[in-house]
Amino acid sequence: MSKREFSTWKKEQTSDIPAPTTTRRSYSDSPRPPIINPDPQTYRTRPVRIEHYYRPYYSRPVVIYNDPYNSFFWWWLLDRSLEDRALWAYNHRSRMDAARYQALLESDATLVARVQQLESQRAPVNPNYVPSGLDTDLMYTDREASRAYSNRATKSGTFFFWLIMVPTAAGGICFLVWLVYYKRWQTASP
Repeated sequence: MSKREFSTWKKEQTSDIPAPTTTRRSYSDSPRPPIINPDPQTYRTRPVRIEHYYRPYYSRPVVIYNDPYNSFFWWWLLDRSLEDRALWAYNHRSRMDAARYQALLESDATLVARVQQLESQRAPVNPNYVPSGLDTDLMYTDREASRAYSNRATKSGTFFFWLIMVPTAAGGICFLVWLVYYKRWQTASP
């Protein structure tokens, strides 16, 4: 196959791909996505709380999207009121997978109208919005919660930083200043 034939074939293949049907709003001026910061007690009780909230949804299929939200939360959200679903979709759209957002809107025509109403009102986006009656960390997958828990500041980490890392860095800088300016260290010339 020649290069020209390949280019023609490639154009034909790409022309069959439909353009995305949804338009996304710009979030460049919106606040950063929420960061969950579970304390040790919250993290330790997470499996029990998941069991409590999501047990009725265990028989439903696991739906995986390319975003940080839990599949069971998805089913839980679909059982909430129109207002809860609309506010959640409006506030978390920046972190939601486009397919999840589309599936949510396809589930209910009145939801589409409510989200459009929020957009036309230019309601402020609150990326920390949580539907009433749910703990924040339960919206997210176990992987996201574990990552947030492992990245939190701890007392031992703070101690290590200030007592070991800062003096070591300061000593290294002082050594280099001494080596270059006082010792007049020079590299070997060829």
